Amino acid sequence: MNSALLLAAGRGRRMGDILKPLLEVEGQTMLSRALDFLGRLDLGEIVVVLGYRAEAIEPHVTGARVVFNPAWEEGMASSVRSGVQALSPHSQAVLIMPVDLPELTDHEVGRRVLEAPGPIAAPVHHGRRGHPVRFDRCLYPELLQLRGDRGAAALLERHPVSLVEVDTPAIYRDRDSWPQGEKGGA
Repeated sequence: MNSALLLAAGRGRRMGDILKPLLEVEGQTMLSRALDFLGRLDLGEIVVVLGYRAEAIEPHVTGARVVFNPAWEEGMASSVRSGVQALSPHSQAVLIMPVDLPELTDHEVGRRVLEAPGPIAAPVHHGRRGHPVRFDRCLYPELLQLRGDRGAAALLERHPVSLVEVDTPAIYRDRDSWPQGEKGGA
């Protein structure tokens, strides 16, 4: 069984007081866009990791299980740890992605990353790596040891990564500033 972790626990300080998961892009929140993307993949479970203002975001989560990261202020690695700890014992691989990739809508990207060989697979566009990244179960112990705000980047430096060439820059176009014409949730 394949699993997914959707990381949505951070405060997103560069966005001011805006809740990034509830930021609307083309009439849909980033959270619902990410859940739609993951929901079109053949996954046994989707886990959404919340932290900052989780009580305001949780009611908007559909089709997934919510896990609260009490250490969200420690950085992205704490969210990865919280999510991996919550995975089903039947999980054989986990697809990890941040909530703030609103342009990522082509589920073929996720499907191809899930099917790629090796213990780690990631999409790449014109030489630039992005999300979602797949980690096989053999790496769960290392994911549970992560610290800091780099998420699982340390594992990508220590292990071979199968790179899956894709036709979209949406794999790395995140939202860390307030785009004009878009609204954020409260």
